[in-house]
Amino acid sequence: MTAISVTKARENIYQILSDVNSSSQPITITNSRGKNAVLISEDDWNAIQETLYLNAIPGMVESIIGSIRAYSRENRQFLKDRLVEVSRNIGANWHAEVETVFTHGVGPTINDPQLAEELAGYCNEVMKEITVVPQLTYSEDFANYGEHVPSFFASLCAGTPQQGHQYSLHDPAATFEEDAMVYGVAAFCNSAVKWLANHCE
Repeated sequence: MTAISVTKARENIYQILSDVNSSSQPITITNSRGKNAVLISEDDWNAIQETLYLNAIPGMVESIIGSIRAYSRENRQFLKDRLVEVSRNIGANWHAEVETVFTHGVGPTINDPQLAEELAGYCNEVMKEITVVPQLTYSEDFANYGEHVPSFFASLCAGTPQQGHQYSLHDPAATFEEDAMVYGVAAFCNSAVKWLANHCE
């Protein structure tokens, strides 16, 4: 941490205020009486107060978790590396040690473009509507297969809020339109049979 005398601080107060705000680096102001003080930006002060408040809630620190999603495996790894680096540097600024733990993880689900186009055609033979959605930061256990072989992942969408389906897939209160399952099975079987017929002798 940078340390300057109270005399120099008085002479350069505007520059010092600018420095602590732009760099988020605190500055120690010293005097001959040994009663020093630390100057930080208002944003950093508010962040400290918020952190102290959260730390005072039992179990809060242990429960700070999050997820990382990306469009590619390379971007996901980059984000993980940066998260570790940024967390460590922020902690170092406040003389603290930060440990970032990745408890588990699954890479992004990536459809093979050629396979996706082919299988979408087979699905379209038995489904009422096929929609190719824009690229999403979607993650599924299925993604592990896609790291080794060309893969195709699709969702069977059915039911509307007007029909009583108010909640999304992962909501505990979600309900499912079971009448749609026959279409999903038909699309799956048709895709498998047609692909085998066209690619296996």
